[in-house]
Amino acid sequence: MAAAAPRSTTTEAVAQGIASSLDRAKAAIQRHGCTEIPIIAEASPMANIADLTVLSAQLALQNNAKAAMMVRRSNKRKADADDEQVVTVGWVVL
Repeated sequence: MAAAAPRSTTTEAVAQGIASSLDRAKAAIQRHGCTEIPIIAEASPMANIADLTVLSAQLALQNNAKAAMMVRRSNKRKADADDEQVVTVGWVVL
């Protein structure tokens, strides 16, 4: 009897990116073929933007989800949008 091939312990992202709003991140996730509602979590305002996609991937894996978003809200406000917070969203589709 042949031995079974070892199961891969890595998961590659189908797509990943950074968006300036939840709506843009959701649209990007849908453009990449994911119809599931993504898992969403809040990151610290001090989180590095470059880490948001990695944190999103970890979130998706931990929750057995196909997509996730990690939201970082800045303490800064947009000058043109009624004091709306600046938001950066890291997203991933697995």
